[in-house]
Amino acid sequence: MIFCEVTYNKMTIIKPEIIIVDDEEAIRKLARAVLERDESFKNFKFKEFADGAQGHAYFNNGFNPTNLAALISDYTMPVMNGIELIDYACDEKSVPENSCILISGNACFPEFTERRKGVLCLRKPFDLREFREGVKKSVSASGY
Repeated sequence: MIFCEVTYNKMTIIKPEIIIVDDEEAIRKLARAVLERDESFKNFKFKEFADGAQGHAYFNNGFNPTNLAALISDYTMPVMNGIELIDYACDEKSVPENSCILISGNACFPEFTERRKGVLCLRKPFDLREFREGVKKSVSASGY
């Protein structure tokens, strides 16, 4: 699904967003590259943030939840961790749980995944095929 906005006979295509939040630039770049190489994601816009606080700031400035296809967040980050970011996005910004993916080098926090049953949790290092399929599932659950 692609949203269109018509203004004075001009059509602006609003691409659905995949948001990647990780304090490790190499992980953000890898995740984005893996998805951009897949034909399934050619009509998506990617946004990257280096920590939960930057993601939180975006959610409060210019974010439109109807454009979100997937939120991918690392757990361990400075200032605001991935669980706090996903909780905020779901509770305060109406982001559906099943559009969220938590990635972590640690365990996948059973108390969190029990509370947020729709969130997919992947352990680093993750299999790239598993990652891509998980994002496809989240995007599909978001209606894209």
